[in-house]
Amino acid sequence: MTTGAPRIFFCSELRKTIKKHEEEFLKIKVKKLLASNQEFTTRVGLVILKCAYVDASHLNLIFDRVEKLASREEYYAKMAIAWLISECFIKFPDETLEYLKKSTLNKWTFNKTISKICDSYRVKPETKTYLKNFANKKPPRFGRF
Repeated sequence: MTTGAPRIFFCSELRKTIKKHEEEFLKIKVKKLLASNQEFTTRVGLVILKCAYVDASHLNLIFDRVEKLASREEYYAKMAIAWLISECFIKFPDETLEYLKKSTLNKWTFNKTISKICDSYRVKPETKTYLKNFANKKPPRFGRF
């Protein structure tokens, strides 16, 4: 049986490390990681965004970066996108819902994102039901939660 402790430790330590030079690290290191053609290099950049930058001031930047990666077909890159966007939804549901309405994520990544959101205990059951209705198609319009 595994626990979330190593993942939580990684993210909290990463946040502490980045905190001192947050914007510089984002502009130089993360941008370079996300621009890579290597699947796991890109994944590291996405995980860093998830661990250290999911906040109101970086939300639009995250959506912009994900859109640039929306057509990636590598499994671990797509999973990292789904994980990142689901975390954005948990913290900023309205803003993330607006992003999902207009996103160009491929069908698999979109559906996996919805699945990851629905896996969370922090999302209300009625929200999960609502999102599951759209798991295989992007709706033309979402309602407000």
